[in-house]
Amino acid sequence: DEIALIGFTGAPWTLATYMIEGQGTKTYNVCKKMMYSNPELLHNILREVTEVVKYYMEKQIEAGIDVVQIFDSWAAAIEPGKYDEFSWKYMVEIADHLKAKYPDTPIIMFPKGVASFIERGLVYGNFDVFGVDWGTPMALAKEKLGDKYVLQGNMEPCRLYSKEATTACVEAIQQIMGTKRHIFNLGHGILPDVPVENAKHFVAECKRVSKK
Repeated sequence: DEIALIGFTGAPWTLATYMIEGQGTKTYNVCKKMMYSNPELLHNILREVTEVVKYYMEKQIEAGIDVVQIFDSWAAAIEPGKYDEFSWKYMVEIADHLKAKYPDTPIIMFPKGVASFIERGLVYGNFDVFGVDWGTPMALAKEKLGDKYVLQGNMEPCRLYSKEATTACVEAIQQIMGTKRHIFNLGHGILPDVPVENAKHFVAECKRVSKK
């Protein structure tokens, strides 16, 4: 009962990139070609994926997860002016749907690489926690979002290779966030070859500074 079980899903845009490209990609040229030359087709795909994600997360909640997290790992592939249209609004639709059915289940939104979207004040939606990626200044996220959402993040995952670098970052984040609502976490996924001892050190340091 002391440890929350977090349910996970990719955001419709991120899932669609794999579906359309057929593999991981650095250019997203097939998706982007569709975005600009046949946007309605892309929206049709995103709408279908959104419905599947709603159902998928419903089943996870009914199976006992405590928290929903929606990852948009490839958010930065979309130019800022198009991000709401082709990704964020679908994530918000999922959050609205889940909140209507399961109002007590917290929802975390994690779009990676959207600092300009945050800076321009474009984040909105009925969710609880905003995951800040490691490339977005935590001070910016605090300024723009800290009064409305709990913030989560945002240590660069590669800092886990060094205990000293980990401690320095944890302390810096704590100094920025102060008494604002914040969940310590990495700013993206943990890498598979990180020593377990170093990951434990990160957890211990987060607990240490949280007592300040």
